[in-house]
Amino acid sequence: MTELKDQYKLLLKAYKGINLLDEYNLKLYVLNDLKDYIDKFLISNNMNASDYYYLEDEINNESIKELLLSSVEVLNMIKGPIDLIILIKQKIKNKEYN
Repeated sequence: MTELKDQYKLLLKAYKGINLLDEYNLKLYVLNDLKDYIDKFLISNNMNASDYYYLEDEINNESIKELLLSSVEVLNMIKGPIDLIILIKQKIKNKEYN
């Protein structure tokens, strides 16, 4: 179950990282797609989000850079918009969120 918990945490970190990107106009569409993906992940693995409420505190203690790195990993995994992936990588490279 630890592996599933870690995957779920990665998805939550990615969601939070993408939510930080105010300059991306299509952010709401990507967040909606990611939310749907997270919901399907929970259902397919017989998980209940309320059982993992404590992850929110852990995620709140993550650096913005870590959240953005998680976003890139998940966007690659779900074949998210390449322009968003490039934007995030540029921000990490330029240290805008460090």
